[in-house]
Amino acid sequence: MSGNNSTGPAANSITRRRPTRNAPEGTPDIFIVSPDAPDQFLQKLHEVEGVHDFVDGYNGIDMLTRLGGMDLSKGRRVIFAWRDPEYPSGALISVQAALTTGTPDDIHKVISVSDIVTGQPDTMTLYSISNWGRARGVGEPFLKELVNFIHREFPHIKHIVTLSPIPKMRSWITNAPDSVFEMAGIERRPGFFKDIVLNAKSYDGLDPELYCQLAKLAALHILGGTRAIDGSLIPNDHVVHGFHQKRGAVAERLCLYANNSLKGFEQSWGLMVNFANSVDPAIASAAYERGEPIIRPEMRIWLPPRSPANFHRTLWTPAPQPGA
Repeated sequence: MSGNNSTGPAANSITRRRPTRNAPEGTPDIFIVSPDAPDQFLQKLHEVEGVHDFVDGYNGIDMLTRLGGMDLSKGRRVIFAWRDPEYPSGALISVQAALTTGTPDDIHKVISVSDIVTGQPDTMTLYSISNWGRARGVGEPFLKELVNFIHREFPHIKHIVTLSPIPKMRSWITNAPDSVFEMAGIERRPGFFKDIVLNAKSYDGLDPELYCQLAKLAALHILGGTRAIDGSLIPNDHVVHGFHQKRGAVAERLCLYANNSLKGFEQSWGLMVNFANSVDPAIASAAYERGEPIIRPEMRIWLPPRSPANFHRTLWTPAPQPGA
């Protein structure tokens, strides 16, 4: 790392690559964080990371790996940030990403030190977003502009996806009313959650029937906005799906054993979800305001047949495939 402890570094000292010259006027000053960024910037980056903690501090191998190493042309990971004009060495928000071949389903492979790509990467996988505490409501507009930035700066990238945590899933399912289980066609039997815990911790493969039951409950939680059989709205404060849909990202796939860390297990028994940017944001946002989740068939199969008709609305494009 830089070892620079200056409190007032030049703005470009944290920038690996300046925004493209042909960016539209008024475009936010998005930049790619350099491994040579000042210590004070890297310390803040380490401090605000709340999704996948850096395992060895702000100046360790984990941070260097996620910054893409010293040579972006060889690096497979990158951290984007949106500069705060009132604080040249700071940012409003940061996003961690990895260049992958196809859509990944395992966060440990995405952030590990070992190479994660065979051949030419065709997908940018966003896996962590951190608000630096300076403003609210900046995540959605930043990600919309970041998608444009990636298309301009990485022309070989064909797909932009996420590997998103489901931070409140386990708590929501554990405390869900019986009507949720009834809607999913699942018997809420004694020992149900104990069986999930024992199966998930074994990593030998979750019992297929138990996995299907868990996936049905997870889909209800992620997509939200459904009503129970008696017509009452299922309580759900999950915000990840709405956040992504409003920017044109479609719920694509549930990923089993995607995060076997202690945090991942406590949040969602290790499940994560892929969202893919494949719908016009204006169309997606309007559908969200009407209470219509946009989903892919791969996610739709987990939804109960007794859901409201508009819950099955599907706008989608073919899933990203390696080399496609």
